Amino acid sequence: MYQILVLGEKFQEDMEKILLRQGFATAYAATEEEVLDQIKTSPPDVILIDYSTDPAEQLEIQEKIRASYEDFIKFVAILPEKREPSEEIDRAKKISNEWMRKPLKARDLAILLTKVVYKVSE
Repeated sequence: MYQILVLGEKFQEDMEKILLRQGFATAYAATEEEVLDQIKTSPPDVILIDYSTDPAEQLEIQEKIRASYEDFIKFVAILPEKREPSEEIDRAKKISNEWMRKPLKARDLAILLTKVVYKVSE
């Protein structure tokens, strides 16, 4: 089973059920400490970082993950919500493997996770 760690708000229950059927277990973290503890305890296959709240703080966490745990983390994706330009979002996109605009659709998330499973990169 593949592990997804989400930094941010929880998925809707139906999205979690779809992911579980596809072989993905989902864990959640709300703080930097929780994310780093989860990485140390059981490195996830994918980290999804929700940028809908405090992009500067999320970027700082993402940069720490990339700097300190590059060998453990296979895939980092960001989930920006706003469409207007942002320095933080632009920087986050550059250090991410992928990004998807919120709100998430189950099909789009499944495509992203398929890239992870089959190690597909564009």
